[in-house]
This record gives sequence, structure tokens and C-alpha cells, in this order.
Amino acid sequence: MIGTCRDSVNTLVFQLLGLLIFCTSNGNAQNNIYYFHHLSAEDLTEPQFNFFLHEDLHRQVWIPSLSGLNLYTGQNIVSFLPQPEIADQLANGLILSRFFDGKDGEVLFNTAGTLHTYLPKSGRFHRDTLLADKERWQLLHFDKHKDQLWIFSEPELFIYSLKDSSLSPPVDTGIYDYGYGIQLLESTDRSKKYLLLPKNTGWQVRIYEDGQLKDYTAYPTAPARGYATHSFYAEEDDRLLWVGTDTGLVVIDLADPASGPILYNSFENITLRNIQSIAPGLGDELIVATRKDGLFSFNRKQRCFTGRLMFNDRGQILSFPYLIDQIQTDRDQTLWVTTPGNGVFYTNLKKKKFTSYLQQEQIGPAYQTSIKALSMDRKGLIWYLSQDGVNVVDQNGKKIIPYPKFNEQPFRNQNLNYLFHDREGGTWVCGGRGLFYLSASTNYTWQQINVPKRFNTLHLIYGRQLRNGRLLFSTYRDGLFEAEKVNGKFTLKKRPELPSQNTTSIFESATGDLLLANEWNSISIYHQNGKQLQPDTILTFKNLVYTFLQDANADGILIGTNAGLFRLQASASGYHIVKEPGFPSLSIKGILQDASGQFWISTNKGLFRYRPGEEPHRYTLVDGIQAEEFNYYATCRTPDGQFAFGGVNGFTLFHPDSIRQITTAANPLITQILINDEPPQALFGQRTHARNISFMQEITLPHNQNTLSFRFAALEYSDPSENYFRYKMEKVDADWVKSENRNFARYPNLPPGSYTFMLQASNSDKVWSDKTANLIINIRPAWYQTWWFYLLIILIILAAIYGYYRYRIKRIKEKEAVRRREAEFKQKEAEYRQKAAETKTAILRLQMKPHFIFNSLNSISSYIQNKDIHTANEYLVRFSKLIRKILDLAEEPLIELGDEMELLEQYLLTESMRLEKKFTFSIEHDEALDPDDTLIPTMILQPFIENAIWHGLAKKEGTGHIRIEFHLDGEQILCSVEDDGVGRNTGPDPGRSHGKEHESKALSITQKRLKLLADKTGKKTDLRIIDLKDDQGYPAGTRVEVIFPVSD
Repeated sequence: MIGTCRDSVNTLVFQLLGLLIFCTSNGNAQNNIYYFHHLSAEDLTEPQFNFFLHEDLHRQVWIPSLSGLNLYTGQNIVSFLPQPEIADQLANGLILSRFFDGKDGEVLFNTAGTLHTYLPKSGRFHRDTLLADKERWQLLHFDKHKDQLWIFSEPELFIYSLKDSSLSPPVDTGIYDYGYGIQLLESTDRSKKYLLLPKNTGWQVRIYEDGQLKDYTAYPTAPARGYATHSFYAEEDDRLLWVGTDTGLVVIDLADPASGPILYNSFENITLRNIQSIAPGLGDELIVATRKDGLFSFNRKQRCFTGRLMFNDRGQILSFPYLIDQIQTDRDQTLWVTTPGNGVFYTNLKKKKFTSYLQQEQIGPAYQTSIKALSMDRKGLIWYLSQDGVNVVDQNGKKIIPYPKFNEQPFRNQNLNYLFHDREGGTWVCGGRGLFYLSASTNYTWQQINVPKRFNTLHLIYGRQLRNGRLLFSTYRDGLFEAEKVNGKFTLKKRPELPSQNTTSIFESATGDLLLANEWNSISIYHQNGKQLQPDTILTFKNLVYTFLQDANADGILIGTNAGLFRLQASASGYHIVKEPGFPSLSIKGILQDASGQFWISTNKGLFRYRPGEEPHRYTLVDGIQAEEFNYYATCRTPDGQFAFGGVNGFTLFHPDSIRQITTAANPLITQILINDEPPQALFGQRTHARNISFMQEITLPHNQNTLSFRFAALEYSDPSENYFRYKMEKVDADWVKSENRNFARYPNLPPGSYTFMLQASNSDKVWSDKTANLIINIRPAWYQTWWFYLLIILIILAAIYGYYRYRIKRIKEKEAVRRREAEFKQKEAEYRQKAAETKTAILRLQMKPHFIFNSLNSISSYIQNKDIHTANEYLVRFSKLIRKILDLAEEPLIELGDEMELLEQYLLTESMRLEKKFTFSIEHDEALDPDDTLIPTMILQPFIENAIWHGLAKKEGTGHIRIEFHLDGEQILCSVEDDGVGRNTGPDPGRSHGKEHESKALSITQKRLKLLADKTGKKTDLRIIDLKDDQGYPAGTRVEVIFPVSD
């Protein structure tokens, strides 16, 4: 049964309870100063309407605006603009619901008429139109366990099942007049749903069980300012509900609605109204945002407002200066503040470590906040110098004003340099008009210390009390003085043995040595011998020294200068000043050492914690220090171990043991990859099938996409500018590359292969996360870089080597064959020459046959005996010409056709004369053969002519005839010798045996000559002997044909 609406708690009682039950916080409230990071209009797509800010399961922050969505990682912002025509993009820029996380990291929300599901692996949106007939609806809750969406469309509430895409009948109806603060919360045991409805006249709590309305309660308030934007915060035990209203902060007991609401709206002298938003703070605190009065802390156990969150605006401290839409804290206690028109601000509540005082307020003058010197008296009060004079505060930064003369002359608006307390509790102030002393027992009356008569006035810079009680003071240009007490009053006396330069610091070492820093010049070291100061060493040192500190855990004295941190060390060879290697070259303003041996060093760039041998840690405005610029001389240690460092905007007070690093783990994430310095058009993760680089584990790229750049984030928002990164590309980097706070890496021209890019990140306190983001990158080789191409090249090379080997073997064999042929040729040539010589000899023998010569000589002798002198002379002339011609041409293998014909003619004439005209002859040649240009073998026909004479014609009755012809037959010459003698087969002849032998030798020699000619020219030669017959078949002579190629 649906419960009855309970309106028993009227507005008057509600407000009276609020007035009666409040925390008397005056004097106890703390003003907490926080440094807020700002995402401005330039960073976001639109600074308006940033209500539903959300940190998803991957720790990325979604910031909606009027014109789109922004996804923030601390180092990068990705903007999603409406693209309704693209199915996987944002349909509308106006976000109408809160964001809800899905089981696998999806993010669900709705715009006008469309449900969007952001799919992190693809970086795209899935869109659904759930209520097609409804123009406007709002996603109120996503039940991940049941896969159900609770959707509100005025005036009805529905449940949409994602499992079967079905819409339930209305779960509730009649819901009107609600504001943007409408929420649906689920109980811890998931048995109940609470619908929280802000209304102009109050608010309602409607309770649902098993998808049905079980009860509801209405809580009226005074008339609101208009459209209701009440905010709600339910405690984890499902009992208390905190509600922000126009009249203040209200708490109700959900387990006992009849007990009524209780109102809290008082802080100091302020009545808090228009509570805009509520978020959990540290411990038992709630952070409460008003519309225009700023941010406040509320203690749930004490039930009172405990402080105001102050805004550090570039050193000026003020309440949050902008109108506020909504606040929320994420799981790491980062407070996010959205504003109308001024973007988003955020600060981590755990990041702040230090408490600073006397910082410039919105209405205060800046010169009053610059602290020039600090000292603590015996009462635990902190004294400091500023342009306003001498001031005193307690350890909570509250000014003590029992000393009105402190801010009068001679201190106000004067050049005050240094202040310290001596062992008797006296206070000393060094200034441009002299030295002033205040005794703890003189009823706060200042004494100006007298100076020697020869000095009109002294400009005091610095002072220190030594362990033996002596008081030394440095002056501007007048050297060092000692304050001595005479007749109850102090006077200054010049110490002429000490340097006359401007001394910026006086220090007594652990061994009792006195160190004097002389401005821009040197450091002088003196030994103390009673009241005598004996000079030891003067070290040339060209830096301006602000402070000294004895290292309690190691030898040496630290020296703070305008150029960094130095260490003075003593050895057997003397004193040495060395630069402290692990500390940056900054202007060192103050140094203190804690019980653990760590040094706390104030500089012009923040406060540092430093241990020699380790990386120094820097603290900035986000950590709560007064400013990054500290002042020299503004350092002191309290008796209870606290450290105070003053600067240009107040002083920072803390105990070193209380400073803890935040333990929030960074979550390194690769947010972007550039390929060849351009965003890739499409990229696909092989293992995860992701298209969003942040969720890829492995990618493969072609060989020409091998210049890779990465952007990354730490997803840790305490101070993103101080997140440090280190990365490593395996096979490229030998060790981790430390990029400090630079979130970019670039690797140009990577060769083909498989690489793993690894990323680690630290939080803003330099605590490194044990998480590593890995991305495997495979760069495919070009076709000419693949293994098969290399194999092919190897095979080609091997084939080429083998081919070359075969070629070499072949060439060697060919050369060997050539050499062998040359040797054979030379051998054959030698044989040819030998045979030619033999042939020549044989020719000569044949041509110069003894019987021919003898016969010729006998013929000549016969002619002479017969006293036929004329015939003998003629024959002798012919014979001699023939012999001379034969001898002249015998050495030539080839002779001109004309010479051959002339030689044969002389031979035939000689034989014809000897045989008394036994035969006639004719010698003919073709007109195609030029006798002077045609070469033939020498006397190739002579043996056959001789045979024709002696064996064919000599036995013939009557006169015979010899016919010699030379014909051109193509590329061959045909030589023929034809006789009409008795032929070769005329029967037995007793005297023919010798002729047969001669004929046989002549034939053999000629055949050899022709063979040699054929071998030499490579052309065919031939020798034919034809027996001629008459008509009856009887021998009628012989024809010899010799065929050989035309010689070139």
C-alpha cells in the first residue's frame, strides 16, 4: 500500500530547530586555503552548463557543456561536438542527465530524446531512441545488476530493460514541478530506490521496492528563489539524507521521517543560504557550496560548520569568487566545482600539506604580507618584520596587539632588515635607522642602541648572538660591531679586526669558528680565543650569501646563496667550497634541518625537501605554501620542532614530521598516437579489437609509418602539472627516459621490427605508480625487407655465386681448351710447318729431280758437242730462268696466279725444248680471275704436268698436247691439267716403276698440301684424277682437277 504524504513538519518548526541547533563556531573555525586549477572557456567547448560532471571507472573526467562534451585526463582534453548525421557520434550537445558507469567501463547518459553509451574501446557512441513518443526525458539511474534504466519523463517514471529492450508501464505518475537536482539513489543492499525531488515549495522523498512505489514524504520549506535546484547527499548507511536548500543545510533521518528535518545555516557571523550543492570531504566533513557565498566545510559528527574554503587567486586569498552550479568529490578526494560561465575549478583536498598565515586578503594591502624576518619568543609567539613594522602572532596566525608602539615610529614604513631574540628573551631589530632592543622586563619600551660618536647613524643589516653570549652586528659599509652592556644599557663598539665590507650573514660553526659572509666577495673564517678573534682563512667567493647551516649528520656547513646551494668542507689541505650536486641552481633564502637529517630549503621557486644523494622534492602553491617566492632571513625553528618560512605573501608554519606524501596512485594512460607526426585516420588494436589508442595493447603498421609520437596522462588530479612521467621503448632505449612533467615522446624512423612502448607515471608528490601502460608496436617490413625477400636475395646470390662459379669453371675450361687448342694448333702448326717444309723439300725434290737436272745438263752438253751453240745457249737461258724462278717462289706458300702461270710456262717450254717439240701446251684462266689479285698455292699443278709429260705424252706416237685451265667456281678455284697421252692403264712398262713411285709421291704431297689448306681455312679442298676415253673406250689421256678455296 502506498504511504500517505506526511506534511506534519511545518516550516516554522523547521526554521526554529535550525536556529536552536547550531555549532558555536566563532573562534574555532578554520579558513582553509586551497589552490584551484582552472579549466576555462578556452579549454572547454563551452563554459556554460557544466552541471553533470563525472569521473568514470577509468578515472577520466566527463565535463558536459551546452555545445558538447569534454573528456579530461589532467594533461589533455578531448572534445566531442554534436554530429547527428553520424551514427556513432554525439547526437545533441545538451546533456540532460547525470552520467552512469556500465559494467565494462561504458558511460551512459542522455541528450534530448537519445540514450548515449560511450564505448571506451572504440571511442565512439552507441545511440538508442528509447521513448520515441516522448520529446523530453531524463535518465535517473542505471541498475547494473539488473541491466535496467530508470527513466523519468514528466509526469511519469519508467523502467527500461536492456536485456529485452522493453519499457515497463509507469512505475510512478503525477511527478511535477521538479528541478535539476532530481536524483534517484539506491540503498546499500540494493533493495530500495529513493527518488529525491526538489520542488519550489520544498522537496519529496519517494521510496520504491521491487519496482513499485512504497512510500513518500514531502518536506516543505519557505518560498524558494524560483526554479528549485536542491541538492542531496545520502550517507553510506542509508540513514541520513543531507539536503541543500535555499534556507540552509538540512538533514533528515530516512529511517524515521517523522523526526523531521534539522536546519544548519550559521557560520561565524554569516547566515548561509542558497545551498547549491553538497559533496563528501575528508573524514567526517561535508563540503557545502552556496550559490554566491563560496564553499564551506561542515562536520557531520559535531553538526556544525567548521570553516570556509578560501581561494588562492595568484597569491591573493579570498572566498570562492564565482557563482557555483555544482560540486562533487571523486574517489581520490578531488573537489570539482562547476560554475555558470567561468568553467570548471578543481583542487585535491588531500594535497594541501602546509598551513600559511598572514597571506594577502582581498581587502588588505600587499605590502603588509611580505615577511622579512621571523623569530619566536619564550612564550611561543612569532615575531616578524613587514613594511608595517614589527608584528606578533600566535601559532595559529592570529595577530596579538598588546604592543601598539610596534607599528609606530621608528618602525612603520622603515627599512627593517632583521629581527631575533637573545637568550634572555630580549628582542633585537636591525634597521636602516639603527639598532633597537626590547627587554622582556621593560614593559615593552624600545631602546635605541647608542653608536660611537664618530658615527652619525648606522644602517644595521644582520645580527647574531654567539654561544658565549656575545652579540655581533653587521652594518652597511661601516663594518662589524659588538653590542656590550654598560651600566645596564647596551652600546655598540666597532670591531676593527673584522672585515669592513658589508657582511650579509654571521655564523658560528660547531667547532666555535666564526664565519662572516662578505657581500659578493669572500667568506672570512675566524677562530675565537676568549674575546679575541683570530683570522684563519679568507675564501674568495663571488656569490651573495644569505644563510649558513651546520650539517648535523655529515661534515661540512651548507651555504645558501643567490646562485644555489654550496657546502664548506675542511680538510688537511684547508677549506674548500663545493657546489651541492643534487640541488638546482636557485636562490636559496633559508635552510633548516629536521631530526631525520633532511633539509628544508626555501627558495625563489618554492620550498624544497632535500636529502643529499636523493632527488629534491619541491612544494608549490598547491601544497599550501605562502607563495613560491620566499624571503631571506625569514626562517625560524620553534621549541616544539616546527619550522617557519616567511615570504612575499605571509609565512608557512609546519612540523616536518606531519608532512606526508599523498598516496593516490597515478594511472598511466596513452591518450594519443601520432604516426609520421599526423593523427592516424584509422587504427585497430589487434588483441583488444579497440579503435581507441588508450585501450589498445598491440598495433601493426606498414614500414613507411615508422615515426611515432605519443601523448599520455597520469589520470591523477591533485596537481596534473606536477605529474612526472618516464617511458621506455624496448630495443630503442637502454633505460627509462625521464621526461619529468612533459607528457610527450617521439621516436623517428623506427626500423621494421616488434617494439614495446612502456609508460609509468607518478602522482604530484612524485610517488611512482606500480602500474605500467604497455603498447606493442609491430612495424612490418617493406616487401624488400621481408624474410622471403631476403631468402630470395640469398638464393639469387647463391645462384649468382654458383652461376659465377660455373661460369668461372666454364671460362677456365674454355681457357684450358683454348690453351689446349692453341697448343694443339701450335703443335699442328709446327707439324704443318714441318710437313710444309717436307712438302717444300719434296716439291723441290720433285721439281729438282736429278734426272731432270741431269737430262737438262746432258741436253746442254749434247748441244755443245754438236756445236749447236745457239740452241745450247737458248736452252741454258730457259733452264736458268726456270731454276731461278723456282728458287725465288719456293718459300712462298701462295703466289699470284700470273706468277704461277709464268712459272708453268717456263717449265713447259724447257721440257718441250728438251723433248724436241714432243708436245704443245696451252694455259688459260677465267676472266673473273685477276692474275695479279688471285692467290693460289705455289706450283700446285707442277707434279701433275710433269706426270702428264713423262707418262702420258713421252710414249705417245706423234705430238701431244697439254691443256692447263684456271676457273672460278663460286668461292672455289678449279685448276685442271689435261693431256691427250696414252693414259694411266697402257700395260706393263719396265721403266715405269720409278715413274709410279714418283707419281705416288707427287700425289701424296699434293693431298697433304690441300689438307693443310683445308685445316687452315676451314673450307673444302679436293683432288680428282679422271681417266679420259675415246669413242671406242680406249685410253685417250688423263685429266687432273685440283679444287681449293679462294684465298683472302
